[in-house]
Amino acid sequence: PLPAPLAGLGEVAAVAWTTTPWTLPARLAVAVHPEHDYVALRAGSRTVIVAAALAPALADTLGLVEPALARVTGRELEGVRSRHPWLDRIVPIVLADYVTLESGTGLVHTAPGHGQEDYQTGQKYGLDVLAPVDGRGRFTDAVAEWAGQPVSAANPAIIEHLRSVGTLVAARRMSARSIASLVRACHS
Repeated sequence: PLPAPLAGLGEVAAVAWTTTPWTLPARLAVAVHPEHDYVALRAGSRTVIVAAALAPALADTLGLVEPALARVTGRELEGVRSRHPWLDRIVPIVLADYVTLESGTGLVHTAPGHGQEDYQTGQKYGLDVLAPVDGRGRFTDAVAEWAGQPVSAANPAIIEHLRSVGTLVAARRMSARSIASLVRACHS
């Protein structure tokens, strides 16, 4: 269930940040920092959750409308369940001290099969280690949409897929090799 301050707001979307869209098929959680404050704000017809400290910087990108509808701590969000951006998978919101307020939304996509911090968080919460990539760096059949495609080339296709299913909030090129995307995952 949603924390009391968020109850009654209807469908609330957790807007998670990733610089590695190719890892999204392996998303098994969304991480928040236990001590950061998070706010629920209107973004068009949606209600979204972002870190309070980052809301002003995200206002234009996300079309956020102040004032905040509710305020909670990351600790209060722990255990809230959200939907994967396109797969039939429910993922929990988990706590992680490595979530920062330097950039992004203050909510971080977490794939325990892709990265040490994500792996450690997954172990803490008993999450599976899902890594649908073969020894040649290509998606396995577990990722039917891109099976056989090199993960290094998959980011644009995954971003376009997110756009087509309506869960991409924003995407921008950070460098010649890096794309950041903000992906909406709704509370269930």
